[in-house]
Amino acid sequence: RARQGFTLAQLNAIQSAFEGCESHGPQKRGPEGRLVKPESLSNGLLDWAGLYFYDDLQALLESVEGCLDNGVSPGVSFLEFVAFARQLQEAHLQKVFQEYCKKDTDRDDLIDIKDLQALLKPVGFDILEDELAELLQKQNIANQQTFGFDAFWKFVLAMRDCHGFTAKEQRDLIAAFNRFCDDSGEMQNRQVKELLEFLGFQNSPVQIAAMVKQVDYNGNGTMDIGEFLRLMRLRRESSMVDFRIAYEKHRLGETPSLRAIGTALKMSNVATDQCVMENEIWPMCKNKQLDFSGFVRIAETCRQLAPGEKRKRARFMPDELALLRKGFVNSNSSGNDKHPGACDYISMGDLLWELAFCGIPVNTPDGRTHILQQLEEAHESAKIAGVAESELGRPQSPRVRFMTVVHLVRLVLKEYSHAFTEKQYTALNATRFSEKELDKIRELFDSMVDHPQVDKVALRSLAQVIQHFSYIPHVKIDRFMAMTLNVKTNLTQKTELGNRTMALADPDGRGLDFPSFLQMIQWMVDTNYGGISFT
Repeated sequence: RARQGFTLAQLNAIQSAFEGCESHGPQKRGPEGRLVKPESLSNGLLDWAGLYFYDDLQALLESVEGCLDNGVSPGVSFLEFVAFARQLQEAHLQKVFQEYCKKDTDRDDLIDIKDLQALLKPVGFDILEDELAELLQKQNIANQQTFGFDAFWKFVLAMRDCHGFTAKEQRDLIAAFNRFCDDSGEMQNRQVKELLEFLGFQNSPVQIAAMVKQVDYNGNGTMDIGEFLRLMRLRRESSMVDFRIAYEKHRLGETPSLRAIGTALKMSNVATDQCVMENEIWPMCKNKQLDFSGFVRIAETCRQLAPGEKRKRARFMPDELALLRKGFVNSNSSGNDKHPGACDYISMGDLLWELAFCGIPVNTPDGRTHILQQLEEAHESAKIAGVAESELGRPQSPRVRFMTVVHLVRLVLKEYSHAFTEKQYTALNATRFSEKELDKIRELFDSMVDHPQVDKVALRSLAQVIQHFSYIPHVKIDRFMAMTLNVKTNLTQKTELGNRTMALADPDGRGLDFPSFLQMIQWMVDTNYGGISFT
C-alpha cells in the first residue's frame, strides 16, 4: 500500500524527483520524514512524469488548491508526494484509456493497426502515414496488426521519447537548437521567436508565450533540448489543425491550381516565396489530385525553403525591402545621375550620418568601432545566407553595397529588440501581477498610446526607415499624469509619482514604454496610490 501500486524502479524515480524539491522550512524530522514546499510540488511531479502530463497536473493542483495554498500547510511528505503521483498517473491513464475505448468498437480489448493513426491524434500526435510507418519500424512492431491497451500505451511512451518526430526531423531540430543554445545546453526563452523564424515558422508573441508556458514549467526562463522538442510538437499539432482547415476549405483534393495552394498556405500561416512556389511546388502537384499528406509535404517544403530566401533578405518582407531600397538610394549623396552604378552603393560617410540620425553613437570611438564590427558581421551574414559576392562588394570597402546595408539594419534592429525584450523581462519578473491583471494593464497601456499615422511614401531617408522599423509604443508623460489628476491622494505621493515617472521615462521625450508603465503601476499598487487596484 505504501508503494501506491508502483514498482520499485518507479518508486526510485519518484523519490529522486521528490529529493529535487525545495525543503519546507527548518527540517525537524518526524514520522513523515523530510517535507518539501507545497509550491515545489508541481515541478517535482513534472520532473517525474514529464511534460505530457502538464494538463492533468494543472487539473490535479486546482482540485487541491485550497489545501496547499491556505498558508498553514506544514509541507508535503514523501508519502503524500507518492499519493499525488498516483493520482496524476491514474488521471492521465484514464484519459488515454477512454480514447482507446472509443476505437475498440467491438469491445474485444484490441484495436486494429489501421485505427492507430486516428487514435494517436487525441493523445497529442497528429502524424502522417509514412511517419507512423517509420516510427512503428523503429519499435520493431511494423507487422503487428492489433494492439491491446498495454501495447498501445508502450507505443505512446515511445512516441513521447521522440516527441513524435522521425529521426531526420529530430536531427534537424536538434541542429537548429544547438545554434541558439549556450554552453550549458540551455536556450533563453526570449530566443524562441528568433529560432522559430529561423526554422520558417510564423508565430505571434501571444502564441509563443502560450507554448513556452507549457514547457518551461519551472519558470527559470530557459529551456533544454527536451523542452524545445516538446514545444515543437505543440507547434506541429497547431499547424496540423490549420492545415486540415485550409485543405478542406479550398478543396485541394480536386486537382487544385497553384493559386489555390498558395491561398491555402497563407491561410495556414506558412510563408511562401514566388520562386519556390513556381520552381519547387508546382512541379510536385501540377495536374494531380492532392491528398492531405501531399498538402502537408508542400507546406513543409515551403517552410524549409522559404527561410533561405528570407535569410538572404535578412528576414525583411518584400515591401520592407522596397522601403530600405528607397531610403538607401535617397541617402546616397553621390547622386544617382552623377556616377554610373552610384545607386548600388552608399559611401561610409553617408551611412554613418544616417545611423547617427537614428541615435546610434557612431561619433564616439567605441561606437564607431562597434558599428564597423557590425558592418563586417553583416557582410559575412549576407554571404552565409547565399547573397552573391557581386551584390556585397569587398569587405571594409568605403563604398557599402545595398545587401550589406540590409543585413546591417537587421543587426541594428536585433540589438534594439534584445534590449527591449530584456527590459520587459526584467520588469515582468520585478512585478507581482497575475496574467489576468497583466492583460488589463496591457489593455490600459494600449488605450493610452497615440500610434503615429505613418505615411510610407514620406519615408525617404534610410534613417527614417530604420526608425519606422524600430518603433516601440510609448504613453506620453502628460497623458499618464492626466490619468492620475482626479485620484485623491496627498501632495507627497503626487510629487513622488512625478519624480518616478520622469526617472523611468525615455530620455528622448517619448514617454513610458510598456515595461516602464508596468513598473509605475506596480509602484502605485504597492503604495496604495489613490486606492488603485487591478483585481
